[in-house]
Amino acid sequence: MIDCAIRARDALGAQLVVFPELTLTGYPPEDLLLRPELHTAVLRALTDITRRVHGIDVLLGYPRQAPGGLYNAASVLRDGAIIATYHKQHLPNYSVFDEKRYFVPATRHAWSMCRACRSG
Repeated sequence: MIDCAIRARDALGAQLVVFPELTLTGYPPEDLLLRPELHTAVLRALTDITRRVHGIDVLLGYPRQAPGGLYNAASVLRDGAIIATYHKQHLPNYSVFDEKRYFVPATRHAWSMCRACRSG
């Protein structure tokens, strides 16, 4: 992901690279979500990508532990910071989809933005 973002920035002049839902774990992660070490690895990867990619915005999906439970989240990374995060509201629960088993649906609309981004 880091290499892809840097190549998109440098070779294509891209300002944003978008990765799929639950990029950091693959979709669907299923019972891997029940393993604490998965969440440690996700946080480590998210921190590494955030720290190493600059000059291009990155939108990526990952399972996010937050107050209230585990969310299917997407965040925008910009120049060393997470500037916005969205928690999925409508969790599919049919056929091969079993998101309600693992994730809490968000009850608020839109993105939560970092304090500095809201003010500037």
